[in-house]
Order: sequence, then C-alpha cells, then structure tokens
Amino acid sequence: MTESKNSRIRRRVGDVVSILLDGKHEIAYAAILEQSKFAVFDGRDVSNAEGALQRPPLFYVSVMNSAVTSGRWPIVAFLPERIAHLQAPPTFMQDPLRPEKFQIYDRGTMRPATRAECESLERTAVWDAEHVEDRIRDTYAGKESRIVQSMHIDAL
Repeated sequence: MTESKNSRIRRRVGDVVSILLDGKHEIAYAAILEQSKFAVFDGRDVSNAEGALQRPPLFYVSVMNSAVTSGRWPIVAFLPERIAHLQAPPTFMQDPLRPEKFQIYDRGTMRPATRAECESLERTAVWDAEHVEDRIRDTYAGKESRIVQSMHIDAL
C-alpha cells in the first residue's frame, strides 16, 4: 500500500518524538528545533515527554527527516514553549582536500575558523535514525559513541 502525499507525517519545530530503544524497555525523547536539529533527552524513569524535557539535553544532533516522516520516531507532543530556550551548539566543517582549513556552522551561517576553535565542537553531519539510537544507547551505558569518535578532527 502506498501512502498519499496528503497523509504524510510532517515534522515541525516544537514537536517532541519518542525514540524506543531495545523494544519498549528503554526510551528517549527528542525535541525538534530549527534547521533539522534535535535536542535529545533521557526518557528513562519518566512517564512522558514533558518529564524528559525537564532534564538537560543529552546531546544535540541533526537528523534525517525520515526518522520522523517514516513514523519510526512518532510525534508524541507539541511543546514549542518548552523548547523555545534550546539552542544547538555550533558544529565544525573540515575541508577534505585541505584538512588544515576549517569552518564553524552556527544557526545557518558559516564562518572561517581555526583548528583550535573546532577541537571542542562536533563535526557537522546529518545522522540516520539508527545511528542516533546507537548514540543514545552508548550515552545510557556511559560511553562515547563510536560514530562521534570517528568524526573527531584527528579521526580523519
């Protein structure tokens, strides 16, 4: 069965999605921010999205639209007032042909940067849902994600 364009799930800033991990035993929530950014929250030991959003975000990440539009991460709340203060940190970009050349991406703009400015930032990337889920599991387990490690400046 094919889905018509009109019945397609659309995401919007302020939507909160649930992310089920390992069946139904572990859960996280993510608030949709501007420019495909998500703020991911610990959903363990809370009864709903509002409870999770009272905690600080575990991390911020850009995610493919399909995570939401496919229904993999269902929208469970619309809480724009609860996320209005959230702002994803800047990320860095490194020129693959000239690895000594860096830029910082922040809220839709890019500017030249030094390596030192970028060392504490995450690499600019748009993640698949599965990789975000792996990162959440790693965070819950108290370890750094393999994918985050692979995107450090010195990893390339």
